Amino acid sequence: MSRAFVIGNGQSRLQFDLVRLRGKGTIYGCNALYRDFIPDVLVATDDVIREEIELTDINPEYLKNIPAIIPFYTRRPGKEIKCHSDRKWQTKDHINRSSRRIEEACWGYSSGSVALWYACQPGGGTENPDINHMYVYFVGVDLMGVGASDNDINNVYAGTNAYKPKTAGAIYYMNWVEQIRKIMLEFDKINFARVAPLNNFTPDQWNQVSNYREIDFEQFEKEINNV
Repeated sequence: MSRAFVIGNGQSRLQFDLVRLRGKGTIYGCNALYRDFIPDVLVATDDVIREEIELTDINPEYLKNIPAIIPFYTRRPGKEIKCHSDRKWQTKDHINRSSRRIEEACWGYSSGSVALWYACQPGGGTENPDINHMYVYFVGVDLMGVGASDNDINNVYAGTNAYKPKTAGAIYYMNWVEQIRKIMLEFDKINFARVAPLNNFTPDQWNQVSNYREIDFEQFEKEINNV
């Protein structure tokens, strides 16, 4: 069984140790996930987080060059990164030539949707042409906000570089809903499952997709461990 795991940065993913996914399938991550966990494929569409990731090869706190370690997809790879007063350790303009350009078929998508699109491609956006995922799981793809009225930002990296402050409001999610729905319909032979949706919220648009379902963490454990 060929599986892919698309990891969002919603708070619900903190309920699961991502290390347990190693060896179970191909792991796709977005944006700052690399700070805590290095996936098999990483996507970042916005420039501020792209620069942070591309600077990992000269950042004295990291020095791992993430784009050279794993496939890293972004909209403007190889763009010169100018020195900035917030980065005292960057002494000259820098170019990381290991990043890859997001393909035009998913150019306008958000990071999570791009990651999902690559998970559905032959080869899965990796160097392995034999990859052909038939099961794709979403973890931490919460969509909705948090707080008393679901109006607060829902991102485990809120308040850090490249992210809105913790006091920000929830991000409008319908663009993500439509992008993901479109991908699921396009790849109708793939089985998509979202794990432990936050507050059991499911967009009506997804309920109408025949190859989409929702499962809890207990069922997820059984499936990835072939129980």
